[in-house]
Amino acid sequence: MNEQKISIHAIPALKDNYIWIIETQAGAIIIDPGDAKPVKKYLTENQLKCIGILITHHHLDHIGGVDDLYMYDPKIQIYGPDNLNLKSPVKNPSKKIEIAGITFNIIAVPGHTLDHIAYYDGQHLFIGDTLFSAGCGRVFEGTHAQMLESLDTISKLPDETIVYCAHEYTLNNLRFAKIVEPDNLDIDQHIYWANNQSITLPSTLAKEKRINPFLRLNQPTIHKNIQKNCSNLSSRLAVFSTLRNLKDEF
Repeated sequence: MNEQKISIHAIPALKDNYIWIIETQAGAIIIDPGDAKPVKKYLTENQLKCIGILITHHHLDHIGGVDDLYMYDPKIQIYGPDNLNLKSPVKNPSKKIEIAGITFNIIAVPGHTLDHIAYYDGQHLFIGDTLFSAGCGRVFEGTHAQMLESLDTISKLPDETIVYCAHEYTLNNLRFAKIVEPDNLDIDQHIYWANNQSITLPSTLAKEKRINPFLRLNQPTIHKNIQKNCSNLSSRLAVFSTLRNLKDEF
């Protein structure tokens, strides 16, 4: 775990994105800047210099501001998957990178896209669109099996891991979670809490294991409520696929 003091803030962008900014003594690290304008505004107002950009996947709402920020300062180090449609030079991380004295382990989490990666420093997990609070990303390029494997990989991290998702989808996800697991009091409490928040992120892995149906595939209540749609309740993949399909139509 990295011991240096850092602070992490959300920069709201586009319709419902969060661009996360890690402030270090050396400068700022930006996660998935889909829009450069709010990032530049934040940097200027807080007298910060961007020294690095970390990209989780190639969707435009995650990379749309990268080239503009690089033109703003071509000394910025950019890391991300190898199939990004950018003019800026991008370093493709393999297992880990170090920037501003912080070591990030690179975790492959395909499903939402085939190239999706996450950045984990031993305490903070920048997960892009793979895991959301009370939900998970749509499966656009990968398979349901890949997404389930990615979620299982995430679930093995320590429960105290702080999870930084890229979208404010929490309340909608909780409404779906309530339908498939109506007797879950943790979901009720989190709905009440989320209704009174302007931002519901970050979350923690421990919290998600209590409220997120995609991390609770073995729960009998969930099985009961999806049994008419699920071909094989004894298969975790079949349960996951059923939940994902139902959520796609929700």
